[in-house]
Amino acid sequence: MAKIYFIGTFSSQGVNGLMTSDTDRVAVVKETCDTIGVNFVSYDVVQGPFDFVAVVEGDAEQAIAMKGVVSMSGDFDQVHLCTSVSLDTIRNNVKKIMSAYTPPSG
Repeated sequence: MAKIYFIGTFSSQGVNGLMTSDTDRVAVVKETCDTIGVNFVSYDVVQGPFDFVAVVEGDAEQAIAMKGVVSMSGDFDQVHLCTSVSLDTIRNNVKKIMSAYTPPSG
Protein backbone atom coordinates (compact mmCIF):
# COMPACT_ATOMS: atom_id res chain seq x y z
CA MET A 1 0.00 0.00 0.00
CA ALA A 2 1.22 3.44 -0.87
CA LYS A 3 0.89 6.52 1.29
CA ILE A 4 -1.40 8.93 -0.54
CA TYR A 5 -1.83 12.62 0.19
CA PHE A 6 -5.07 14.41 -0.70
CA ILE A 7 -4.43 18.15 -0.83
CA GLY A 8 -7.06 20.65 -1.82
CA THR A 9 -9.26 23.67 -1.38
CA PHE A 10 -12.89 23.99 -0.38
CA SER A 11 -15.45 25.69 -2.61
CA SER A 12 -17.72 28.39 -1.19
CA GLN A 13 -20.32 25.65 -0.68
CA GLY A 14 -17.79 23.55 1.24
CA VAL A 15 -16.65 26.46 3.42
CA ASN A 16 -20.28 27.25 4.23
CA GLY A 17 -20.83 23.65 5.31
CA LEU A 18 -17.69 23.65 7.47
CA MET A 19 -18.64 26.87 9.21
CA THR A 20 -22.31 26.08 9.84
CA SER A 21 -22.17 22.33 10.61
CA ASP A 22 -20.87 20.46 13.61
CA THR A 23 -19.93 17.40 11.54
CA ASP A 24 -16.71 15.74 12.64
CA ARG A 25 -14.74 15.82 9.37
CA VAL A 26 -12.08 13.44 10.70
CA ALA A 27 -14.79 10.86 11.45
CA VAL A 28 -16.25 11.32 7.95
CA VAL A 29 -12.85 10.77 6.31
CA LYS A 30 -12.19 7.70 8.51
CA GLU A 31 -15.58 6.20 7.64
CA THR A 32 -15.00 6.84 3.94
CA CYS A 33 -11.65 5.07 4.15
CA ASP A 34 -13.17 2.12 6.01
CA THR A 35 -15.81 1.54 3.31
CA ILE A 36 -13.16 0.59 0.75
CA GLY A 37 -10.39 -0.75 2.94
CA VAL A 38 -8.11 2.28 2.89
CA ASN A 39 -6.03 2.91 6.02
CA PHE A 40 -6.69 6.36 7.50
CA VAL A 41 -3.53 8.17 8.67
CA SER A 42 -4.53 11.79 9.27
CA TYR A 43 -6.75 14.68 8.23
CA ASP A 44 -5.93 18.32 8.88
CA VAL A 45 -7.41 21.67 7.95
CA VAL A 46 -4.39 23.83 7.15
CA GLN A 47 -3.48 27.47 6.64
CA GLY A 48 -1.84 28.49 3.38
CA PRO A 49 -2.54 27.94 -0.31
CA PHE A 50 -4.51 24.76 0.47
CA ASP A 51 -7.33 24.18 2.93
CA PHE A 52 -6.83 20.55 3.88
CA VAL A 53 -4.41 17.63 3.78
CA ALA A 54 -5.62 14.07 4.23
CA VAL A 55 -3.17 11.18 4.38
CA VAL A 56 -4.27 7.60 3.72
CA GLU A 57 -2.66 4.31 2.75
CA GLY A 58 -4.12 2.44 -0.19
CA ASP A 59 -3.76 1.82 -3.89
CA ALA A 60 -4.20 4.10 -6.89
CA GLU A 61 -7.65 2.79 -7.78
CA GLN A 62 -8.95 3.48 -4.27
CA ALA A 63 -7.44 6.97 -4.26
CA ILE A 64 -8.90 7.85 -7.65
CA ALA A 65 -12.34 6.62 -6.56
CA MET A 66 -12.16 8.71 -3.38
CA LYS A 67 -11.06 11.78 -5.34
CA GLY A 68 -13.91 11.26 -7.78
CA VAL A 69 -16.56 11.08 -5.08
CA VAL A 70 -15.35 14.15 -3.18
CA SER A 71 -14.93 16.11 -6.42
CA MET A 72 -18.51 15.33 -7.47
CA SER A 73 -19.85 16.78 -4.20
CA GLY A 74 -19.24 20.36 -5.29
CA ASP A 75 -17.64 21.11 -1.90
CA PHE A 76 -14.11 21.35 -3.30
CA ASP A 77 -12.50 23.62 -5.87
CA GLN A 78 -9.32 21.54 -6.01
CA VAL A 79 -8.39 18.03 -4.95
CA HIS A 80 -4.87 16.83 -5.76
CA LEU A 81 -3.42 13.37 -5.18
CA CYS A 82 0.23 12.87 -4.37
CA THR A 83 1.62 9.38 -3.84
CA SER A 84 4.64 8.72 -1.69
CA VAL A 85 7.41 6.85 -3.49
CA SER A 86 10.62 5.14 -2.43
CA LEU A 87 13.73 7.01 -3.53
CA ASP A 88 15.83 3.88 -2.95
CA THR A 89 13.58 1.84 -5.26
CA ILE A 90 13.77 4.55 -7.92
CA ARG A 91 17.57 4.64 -7.69
CA ASN A 92 17.76 0.84 -7.96
CA ASN A 93 15.53 0.90 -11.04
CA VAL A 94 17.64 3.66 -12.61
CA LYS A 95 20.79 1.56 -12.11
CA LYS A 96 19.15 -1.49 -13.70
CA ILE A 97 17.84 0.51 -16.65
CA MET A 98 21.21 2.23 -17.20
CA SER A 99 22.96 -1.14 -17.36
CA ALA A 100 20.55 -2.44 -20.03
CA TYR A 101 19.53 0.63 -22.05
CA THR A 102 21.30 1.80 -25.17
CA PRO A 103 20.31 5.33 -26.21
CA PRO A 104 19.63 6.05 -29.89
CA SER A 105 22.83 8.12 -30.06
CA GLY A 106 24.89 5.38 -28.45
